[in-house]
This record gives sequence, C-alpha cells and structure tokens, in this order.
Amino acid sequence: MVIHVGGFGLVILGKTCRLCLRCETLIAHKSELDRLLSTVVTVPTPDYVVLGTSDRRTFRRGLSGAASIDEVKAHTSDFKSYWNVEIAPRGWYPKSETGNGRAG
Repeated sequence: MVIHVGGFGLVILGKTCRLCLRCETLIAHKSELDRLLSTVVTVPTPDYVVLGTSDRRTFRRGLSGAASIDEVKAHTSDFKSYWNVEIAPRGWYPKSETGNGRAG
C-alpha cells in the first residue's frame, strides 16, 4: 500500500489485505493500518490517506531506500474510489443513536 502521512511523507507499507474478487474491492481495517503506521512513522497520531497499491518489486526497493519518488509514482495503482464502511452490531440502542430504538 502506498500511503501519504501528513507531517511525515510517503510510506510504502507491505500489508496483505483482503480482496473481494466480485467487486474488485481491497479491504483493510483502519485499526490495523493505524497500528502498522505507528511502528513506521514518528508522528504521534498520523493523519494519512491510502493512495493505492504498489508492486512487490518497488516495495522491496523502497525498503533499501533505492526507490525514487518517480519510480514509486510510476508503479502505483491508484484506487478508483474510496469507501468508509462502519458496521453497527445488531441490538437495541437508545432512540438518540438510531432514531427508532433498534439497530439493523
């Protein structure tokens, strides 16, 4: 994954994510990305945007510092769209949270 971190710069993260083959959607949990980024960047609470994916060869060259920004840009596949999916577990909730007292 190619990620831009505010106050830090560009990060190529070697993370394997789930993929829905039917809709060609790459699925990553924000909590997993937050945890991985906290080990890589020096920013206390990183503000970031996932730009796309990179091929394995460019990722490996980036680990050794041999990949230039132009090479990363040339080998990055941008996402067609970005989705933020939030799931609320089924159950009873106060009316102020869902409007009718029930979820789902």
